Amino acid sequence: MAIQAIFFDAGGTLIEPHPSVGEVYGLMASRLGHPADPVEIERAWRDVWSDYQRRAHHELLPLPRSDADDLAMWRRITRCILDAVPSLRHLDFDRWFEAVHGAFKHGGSWRVFPEVMDVLDACQSRGLRCAVVSNWGTYLHGILAELHLADRFDFVLASASEGCLKPELDFFRRALSRAGIAPHEALHVGDSVRDDASGAVAAGLTGVHLDREGRGGTPPGIPVIRDLSGLLGCLDALRPEAPCRS
Repeated sequence: MAIQAIFFDAGGTLIEPHPSVGEVYGLMASRLGHPADPVEIERAWRDVWSDYQRRAHHELLPLPRSDADDLAMWRRITRCILDAVPSLRHLDFDRWFEAVHGAFKHGGSWRVFPEVMDVLDACQSRGLRCAVVSNWGTYLHGILAELHLADRFDFVLASASEGCLKPELDFFRRALSRAGIAPHEALHVGDSVRDDASGAVAAGLTGVHLDREGRGGTPPGIPVIRDLSGLLGCLDALRPEAPCRS
């Protein structure tokens, strides 16, 4: 199998919130005069995000097919977090949301996972094209630029720019078209089983599940790695009958 290009998801794959979602939300609440426990906010965020992802495609909840949809999605999620944390309930929601959403639109609230730069160097030294294919607002470009990642990729495809998103076949096909390759020549890696690993396979790509927290749930036959360093082993040993695991 001659892989010519690697498509990377963004959040949870290349970058993560810093210092944490709970810390950023809590800081913005404190600035508005409502100190709150960041650990409690983080716990609420994880529950709300998991529930939203589970329900979104079935209940037609807002997803980032445009910047307006992205804004609506995060506004709804942030409202659910406020409702779940008692110490936040008297907060001015509109001001809090504006502050939080504004913070996460910039690189200062994100950090690059430690292994990313070395993995990109290794992929590019092998002559592989690298691209970002992510469900995100158009401001993803600015975040990656601020984190000195943008120039490491041949292109960045954000769902809000395309009007479609993973795991829809059209989104993967647009990425393939930009790369100028056939599905069997591309590998896509990300932290979502549905959107990344299974979505890529359904589109004819090789899908790799990045399971940083060891949650499991990966369908049989799809390679699983614990950090992006494991991707290099997959590139060396990738065979349909022997999925790599690390």
